[in-house]
Amino acid sequence: MAFASTSPSSSLLRSSISSHQLQVTRAVPWMHFGGSNDHSLVPPVSGNCTNQRQCLVKPIFAESKRSQSLASLLKAEVEDNVEAEDYEELAKQLENASPLAIMDKALEKFGNEIAIAFSGAEDVALIEYAKLTGRPFRVFSLDTGRLNPETYQFFDTVEKHYGIHIEYMFPDAVEVQAFVRGKGLFSFYEDGHQECCKVRKVRPLRRALKGLRSWITGQRKDQSPGTRAEIPVVQVDPSFEGKDGGVGSLVKWNPLANIEGNDIWNFLLALNVPVNSLHSQGYVSIGCEPCTRPVMPGQHEREGRWWWEDSKAKECGLHKGNIKHEEVAQLDGNGNSNGNVISTTNGNVTVDDIFNSQNLIALSRTGIENLARLENRSEPWIVVLYAPWCRFCQAMEASYAELAEELAGLGVKVAKFRADGDQKAYAQQELQLGSFPTILFFPKHSSQAIKYPSEKRDLSSLMVFVNALRVSTPEQYVRSMVNSLGQQIERLYSNHAREFVIVGVGAIGSTPSERVKSKSQECNLELNNWSHMYHHALSSMLNGLKSKLKNFNYSYFDPHSAAQNIIKRPPAFGFAEVKAACCGLGVLNAQVPCLPITKYCSNRNEFVFWDADHPTEALHRLLVDNMYNKTSKYTFPTSALKPLHV
Repeated sequence: MAFASTSPSSSLLRSSISSHQLQVTRAVPWMHFGGSNDHSLVPPVSGNCTNQRQCLVKPIFAESKRSQSLASLLKAEVEDNVEAEDYEELAKQLENASPLAIMDKALEKFGNEIAIAFSGAEDVALIEYAKLTGRPFRVFSLDTGRLNPETYQFFDTVEKHYGIHIEYMFPDAVEVQAFVRGKGLFSFYEDGHQECCKVRKVRPLRRALKGLRSWITGQRKDQSPGTRAEIPVVQVDPSFEGKDGGVGSLVKWNPLANIEGNDIWNFLLALNVPVNSLHSQGYVSIGCEPCTRPVMPGQHEREGRWWWEDSKAKECGLHKGNIKHEEVAQLDGNGNSNGNVISTTNGNVTVDDIFNSQNLIALSRTGIENLARLENRSEPWIVVLYAPWCRFCQAMEASYAELAEELAGLGVKVAKFRADGDQKAYAQQELQLGSFPTILFFPKHSSQAIKYPSEKRDLSSLMVFVNALRVSTPEQYVRSMVNSLGQQIERLYSNHAREFVIVGVGAIGSTPSERVKSKSQECNLELNNWSHMYHHALSSMLNGLKSKLKNFNYSYFDPHSAAQNIIKRPPAFGFAEVKAACCGLGVLNAQVPCLPITKYCSNRNEFVFWDADHPTEALHRLLVDNMYNKTSKYTFPTSALKPLHV
């Protein structure tokens, strides 16, 4: 079986598939095999059971009942092996092993004392690997009561496909009722998802794991920058307890830790494994329905989860052992009071300073204040606001050092400012600090720092951000953007495109999200000036292409000027509100995005903006009418409706 990718993770997957034929011949006579229909070796059982698997596999939360049966004797042997194992050393030995080999080792070692945690997403690969080992296996899942219908349908499909019984864990009904009565069904949109996740996921998971000695997860290093960057393939679980209780009583296996998302999909497709139908709708990371959305091409998969929060909260507490204990309280709302949290896998709580590259400048409080105060700088700066104990900051240390090396001598200063402790309040008030790390770009000729908006902190993503903003003046930045568009147009022209309709940049400084930054709620004139400059530069570039390229025809629409005309004279166009958004919360309805919990106006046709950044349909209709109007002064050299070659 061949795969398109040749990455190391692909090699691990290839070895999994090629070796499974030898693995499936194994048999354990006293337990039922997941996916097998041969029960001839299974001893008779008593009790009220609806199927053979239910009789043979106890509920995941059940207390163990010791006896001198063969199973009990084997279990005792397993316990002896567990106690003697050095899991840090085992993780090193298995670091380059295939997921199949890791799964086989886990099932061999723990027998009926281990279970696969299944979320209803692409971690169905775990079940496929378990089946390929030929060993018996158990699967459990957390039913939060808020999953998508497609996920419930997928659970049923998986059970039928593999002939297994998924053991479902539910939140405590009384606790859910109290939570919903006290805070409502959508409180997580206002104060974060951690409390809801604690009730619906973390506590049920804790109960489930108390009936096990080991569990298997689908965590991968590439899933969430920062929190999962250093996941071992096996570890003593640093967050949860197993059935024997106490620290170290539970072992956690992550067979997919070193596998990339694309390679997982290659594996699923190659073996014709059933998948959640939500994946075909653009969902990559799948959780509860209110907290999950599709992602756009190029977005990281975890950007489809809890998108209204800062990137620091992109974990729900289930795997907080990958995060140092200083951050746990911020992430899952549990704090450390339960005594189950270990700072790291190795128990090391000593944290040295980070970002110590020779190309990095360490800014003091006075230094960052002076930098932020300047309106004209000799060079642009990029600065990371960090806390050395923050794993998210630690995870980007290498890429940020590489960024500093790349930019050395190129006219961009790269710096760091430690913003925790006594500096945190200042950084929150003056430097847009919302979470660690926060990355700011200080342009050469602008007093306004630009906050890096993405979770993706690899070198290439950071370079794209800097290169888009590093030009010396607004005029140079506009020119670089226009030149880039011109190159795209010429590329299309070389592929026989001859007629183009081009739309410029709108009134980006007049949105509620920009107005709310000003006490007077006025437009951001600097941004609008950039938009205006872009219009003139783009018009000039298109005229140049018209002279340069034979049979090149275009219609260009200037939405900035058209929108500004409407905003300056709203009654003439039927509008009553040009500053506030129709949907949202806070000042100008622009401080909380348009979500199911937010209010929206009943007279949206009288509003210019629907939410903090986007126009209403009413404004869009007027802009399109202008675009198609043959006499419009905002369309050059002709309207989009008129044949361009005439």
